[in-house]
Amino acid sequence: MDIVVESSRIAEKVSFTTYCRLLEKLVSNDTVKAREKILSKFLTLWENQYFTLYPKCQYPSSGRASLYLLLRLLVPSYDRLRKAFGLREHTLSRLIIKAIGLAPNSLAARKLSRIQPYIIRRHSDFADVAYTVLKTRCREDNILSVKDINSHLDNLTSAESSDVRLQVLRSLLHSTTALEQKWIIRLIIKRDSGCGLNGRSILKCFHPAAFSIFEVTQDLFPLCERIANIPATYVPTECSKDLTNLNSVTLFVPFRPMLCERANSADTLINAALHMYGKQNQGNAMSLNLLFETKFDGERVQLHKSNGFYRYWSRNGLEWTASYGADATRDFDRLSARLHCGFAQHVNDCILDGEMMIFNNWSKTLMSKPTKFDVKRSSYQNSNIDNYQPCFIVFDILYLNAQLLTSTSLLERKKLLSEVFSLNSSLLADACMDTYGTLDFYPTPIINGVLYVSKWYTAPARQNEVARAFNHLVDNHQEGLIVKIANSPSPYLPGIRTDGGWWKIKPDYIQGLLEDLDCLIVGGYFHHCGNKIITKVNHFLCAVRGDGSTAEENVNLPRFYTFCKVKSGLTIKQLKEINNLLGKHWKMYDRKHPNSDSTEWLCVNSERPDVWIPPESSLVLQLHGAELTQSDSYSSGLTLRFPRVVAIRHDKCWRDSMSLSELIQLNTETEGKLATKRLSVVQTFSGLTEGQHQESFTSMINAADNSNQSSGYHTLNEITEQQTTVQFIEVDKPLATSSPIKRRVDSCDKHSNFFKNHEICLWLSNDIELDKKLEYESSICNYGGIVVQNPSHSTFCIVADKLTLKVKNLLNYPSTSKKRPPSIDYNVVRLHWLVACINKKSLLAWKPKDMFSMSSSVAARMALEYDKFGDSYSEFTTPDELKLIFDDISCFPSVTNEMKDTSKLTVPILSHYSKLKLLLDEFPNDMEVLHPLTGYILVLIRPLFNLQNKTKMTASASLELQQQLMTIDLHRLGSMCIGPIGIDKSVSVSNLRSILNSAYHNFLSIDSHNADCMRSLSNNCINPTHIILLSTPPETEFNIWLSENYSILNSWIHQFTRIPHLVKDSWLTECINQNSWCPELNHLVQMN
Repeated sequence: MDIVVESSRIAEKVSFTTYCRLLEKLVSNDTVKAREKILSKFLTLWENQYFTLYPKCQYPSSGRASLYLLLRLLVPSYDRLRKAFGLREHTLSRLIIKAIGLAPNSLAARKLSRIQPYIIRRHSDFADVAYTVLKTRCREDNILSVKDINSHLDNLTSAESSDVRLQVLRSLLHSTTALEQKWIIRLIIKRDSGCGLNGRSILKCFHPAAFSIFEVTQDLFPLCERIANIPATYVPTECSKDLTNLNSVTLFVPFRPMLCERANSADTLINAALHMYGKQNQGNAMSLNLLFETKFDGERVQLHKSNGFYRYWSRNGLEWTASYGADATRDFDRLSARLHCGFAQHVNDCILDGEMMIFNNWSKTLMSKPTKFDVKRSSYQNSNIDNYQPCFIVFDILYLNAQLLTSTSLLERKKLLSEVFSLNSSLLADACMDTYGTLDFYPTPIINGVLYVSKWYTAPARQNEVARAFNHLVDNHQEGLIVKIANSPSPYLPGIRTDGGWWKIKPDYIQGLLEDLDCLIVGGYFHHCGNKIITKVNHFLCAVRGDGSTAEENVNLPRFYTFCKVKSGLTIKQLKEINNLLGKHWKMYDRKHPNSDSTEWLCVNSERPDVWIPPESSLVLQLHGAELTQSDSYSSGLTLRFPRVVAIRHDKCWRDSMSLSELIQLNTETEGKLATKRLSVVQTFSGLTEGQHQESFTSMINAADNSNQSSGYHTLNEITEQQTTVQFIEVDKPLATSSPIKRRVDSCDKHSNFFKNHEICLWLSNDIELDKKLEYESSICNYGGIVVQNPSHSTFCIVADKLTLKVKNLLNYPSTSKKRPPSIDYNVVRLHWLVACINKKSLLAWKPKDMFSMSSSVAARMALEYDKFGDSYSEFTTPDELKLIFDDISCFPSVTNEMKDTSKLTVPILSHYSKLKLLLDEFPNDMEVLHPLTGYILVLIRPLFNLQNKTKMTASASLELQQQLMTIDLHRLGSMCIGPIGIDKSVSVSNLRSILNSAYHNFLSIDSHNADCMRSLSNNCINPTHIILLSTPPETEFNIWLSENYSILNSWIHQFTRIPHLVKDSWLTECINQNSWCPELNHLVQMN
């Protein structure tokens, strides 16, 4: 059946005015049931009219299928063939003014432009405003049919230029009445019919099976094609799960993917899974297994492949093929061409379900969705391609080589998925983390940066298993956890969320896991409800306080920086309460003149409110959110992802709101992830015996059977009243911005056992390459040890190469939270101890130099065997160990004070360097903050020669440029350079001091940041560490100059508290070439 032809035959006989009167009648009724009854009656009349005109149609539901063109007007958002109009109120009003020839400054034109504020109050929306303007300027008779209107709208979306668009709109306005124009405008602006019914209700009136079929077609055209082949009265049983040909997945036809039900805690998730399993299978409860996967923070994408042709759709049926390429044999610069290399040769066609993520080429990591790079519109011609590119993570397969797999069990689909790609199937199957207790959720790479397969593992249905997996993911800054029923039948159910067997659990779903943010309401937005604008504020603009005023000050109002826009979490009662309290204080915001006059205190960017309120009259809201992300729309530079209101803080005023510096500090310490606590289940099913567990499960199923529910459970809140106890342990988050790609450690033979029964946790920084870390993990396994990702009380030690933020968090370092985490007794040892054990193939005893932190028992033993400097009472000390001990002693404050009292000593080589080492622990990141020449103050001396003609000559231009480049390299190595200072024998010691002071102040004006550091290191006194003589050819002249000025230089350097080194510039050259500090001994300036 040709749907378009059959629909056009009847649509050309139904006037568009008839359709508009139907909409008017629907809107005039207040209840959904009344609207559905009216619409159903109209659709039946349409169908009867069709059969009256064309009684010989052979298809059982051809009358319903002929409604296609009408459905394109009723549910335009479900019509994928018609592109978006791209017209909003402002642009459309300008086109209407031009189309009907209104003067730009006329009253009618100003009404259409919505210049006058009273229009908002007098009329419900822009379409009503246009109706009042156009009703006296348009025809009164109707001449267009439903088919004609569809043709005009198709022409409007396909217009390639503004002139063509204006011509189409002019023809449409000249051919329609004011009533018709009102409903056309609403359809164009909102892409909605405005009848008061949602798409699901309209499809329900159209056919009982329509919505379930739409879930696997995502378009009105194939929907009507399938409806034509079934009786109009056909009502499928359990429509959503009836996997027939009508609502089955088809290649190159988009479908709505299976979704996850939200779980608010581990116990409700387990109870839901047990209840659902009991309804499907009355077997042993202990046989229920769950499959755990990472919830990736990307865009849900379905990939359809047939040989070298690819198509991509989003979860809502929007096609993204243009971004990734359709033909893998031609679009060589697109994602499809790269993906094509990863498939096995026997795979001709398939449908994959997965997540489109962003891959950072620079850091080799997977990035989250809030990244500014738009993965939906990415292209390899994009200017950001050097840093980012799209990559696809696959977690399910629905179709393979003409075989539909939606009814296949989950584990069987996972097994088939391992055979789809070119990687060895046995190796890829190893991505299934089925070893009990293994937690490695990072995807398995098929093609690095392009194609991955999600890792998973199965475990018994226990609450502690859910909590352990969830905490592991949150600790590694993943978005959340996906849990699926692994037992058969576990089919793939397109479009199903509730009662499907898939759950998701995220930190922002669980009360008590997230950091509280107290923000002030500074603005609001009017409520747009359908076709009406309600003058009540239902969205609120929240801001953080600037640092210009504290809670004790009340002199001047500080600046406030916009932070987020929020409504979610507020009940209707709370919305009314806020409007009643703040209603009389709202003032209209001048969007054209922001940050000025009475709103100068409110700093805004592109996100600007409809109304504003003074801080002293406002309220503080306690907010939660998934994470902090960067945003240019708000003046704070940050915003909340998925914000929601937790409470209205009547006990706080604007002085108690969060400050901008506190927000920035929180973002820095948590890397944007606001989950600062961990989930710990105290009471779990794992504590029961098998018989007790079975009895508990059976009683739950019997209770459900005896309830009044007719078909299983409906929501997680309806499952059981008995809840297990949940504790929240507060910890700081490890420093991680994305999920690094890791590989599984290969199994190996244990040919030595000195690590036997020792559980070791490796927490290495990014300075250690991934291959090196894998080598360490493999060595620990070889020698009988156990490698874990997170420590427990049974962990022997934690190995770290430096004090990263993750290690500091574990060692009870202070956090932004008011509460402190519980004390944890861990031994944190340095990486060189592990390397030494591996090299000597024995378990070496710990020494103080091996430890970052030690437990109380180890500390007590160390105190008996070593002094406070780490020197052993009983063991001999090697020269290298003695040198390390002396280096540590130089860092003690008491020793440093003694050095300050000592005069006329050459500056120690590591004096400033050792002091700055003490600052390393204050840096909350993994960066190497010390440079080879950090703390050195260099004074550069340029000789001025006296030649035979007694004229002073400076260095040539090329030599001066060479010395400037040398200065740049010295800054890179961390030193502070003053000069060059030119001197000859006419310069005295007093003149040298004044010249140095002048050069010093010139240095302060150029580099104030380093100058501040220089003051702090030198106690506000100029005390250089090195005097550098810049050699200038010819050599004979330099030697003459040196003999004439050596006495002056020697007297000058002895004027300082600490005598600096007097060296040649060859020392600088060696330091720059070696990129490190070099001994000064071979470069000292001496007289023969």
